[in-house]
Amino acid sequence: MLGASRIINKTQYFNKYIHPIFIPDPFHYPKIHTMSKTQLSILTEDTWLSEKVKFTIENSNFEIGYSGDDENLLLAYLEKNTMSNHILFVRPSIRFMIADNELNLRRKFKINVLFIGLPLVDDHKPLIHRSNISGYLSINSINKENIQKVVTDVTQKGYYSNEQIPENIWIQNPKGKQELSIPQFTSREQQILNLLCHGFTNGESAEVLHCTMSNIQNHINRIKSKALASSSVELVAISIANKWVNLSREKFKRHNPYILLFTH
Repeated sequence: MLGASRIINKTQYFNKYIHPIFIPDPFHYPKIHTMSKTQLSILTEDTWLSEKVKFTIENSNFEIGYSGDDENLLLAYLEKNTMSNHILFVRPSIRFMIADNELNLRRKFKINVLFIGLPLVDDHKPLIHRSNISGYLSINSINKENIQKVVTDVTQKGYYSNEQIPENIWIQNPKGKQELSIPQFTSREQQILNLLCHGFTNGESAEVLHCTMSNIQNHINRIKSKALASSSVELVAISIANKWVNLSREKFKRHNPYILLFTH
């Protein structure tokens, strides 16, 4: 009997203290955002439309970024959230000088722009397609399913196809790629970039070039600005991917056997 009472007591203890911890009440459990790394923003002068899109985004379990009608505030928000991917829904307006052109924004941010408006007539679909955007969503088609499809399509293909801009238009005229010129580095900047990509710290680069660490850091900041890089790690990755430096295993500061795999 004593053993049975201990079992009962343990069961009561579990039900009272442990069970609520591991099996929370689903009605009080916080909602989980399934796409925490992608933020969806809205830029429109239409308050009703803004609230409709915002409500649909929240109902789709995606994270809302900026919502409003001030382009400058949108750009300031994007500046503070450069680590996130952004999808921007824009209701075009003559007030918006930058944010309704994806190529302008992609010079600094990881972003895709989609227009929101009235249904397009057939003659207008190719014209809108060439407007440097990633898709078009009619106002009456804003719902949970389409918002989810927007995120999926843009993430996987880089554009959103629907009845407004069908898949065949995207295939016949592929989405234009952003044209960027190669940054023009000074000879000193090129030296420092080469050292950085070969594993030299700022202090080690300063010793090689006979200057101060602050001087090296100032040059690196200018190089990052020219390369639109937010960090030195990103700068190295971009430089190697674009072959702005010629890697050589003999030039690396420290030996690493993996260097043999990608240098000659």
